[in-house]
Amino acid sequence: MNFFLRLSAMVVVLVAATPRSHGALHYSDFQNLIIPANLDGIYLNPLTGATSTVPPSDFETAPWLNLFFGGTAIGSNTYIAPVITAPATGNGDGLVLKVLTLEEIGPAMNYAAGYNGSENHTGSSPSQFEVGVPGYIGYAVRTATLSPVSYGWLRITISQNGSGIIHDWAYQETPGVTILAGSVPEPATAVLMLLTTAALIFSRRR
Repeated sequence: MNFFLRLSAMVVVLVAATPRSHGALHYSDFQNLIIPANLDGIYLNPLTGATSTVPPSDFETAPWLNLFFGGTAIGSNTYIAPVITAPATGNGDGLVLKVLTLEEIGPAMNYAAGYNGSENHTGSSPSQFEVGVPGYIGYAVRTATLSPVSYGWLRITISQNGSGIIHDWAYQETPGVTILAGSVPEPATAVLMLLTTAALIFSRRR
């Protein structure tokens, strides 16, 4: 078979075999941010990647998660709502749920309402975070009060006696599209094409 026909055929097969996502997934890469063991902790805006160890000036108008006391306490505002264990009561006391690896985060889950604070989300129950073991927070986030929500995950390790860690996070840039906890962007089709071309060139030279 002609070289270029072989190349085209392999590219078509690779493109067809590549899984398709229904939304653009944004991934932070590994960050390993420290969650201080104090009252201020760390504030994170997962949409911008901005962090702060003091209350941000735009806390009232942007999606900030506040993890403090090593991650044993989690606060959120009206622009970002963590997945919680039961339907929101409206009292700001929704207990954050540990989302399982590859569990779907979307409209079927329960989310905190308004300003929320969570404690006692550590323990041995499957719904709780185990101290010293990475776990996922699911969340719904919006950029404005009435804008549609996007879904995301945040991977953390909690410490009760020292600093915790925010490892990484991701969210779907397309509002309303679900996300699997721990999922990251798929390899670009262009990279697959490049690898295919290199393999064929090498094969032809041999």
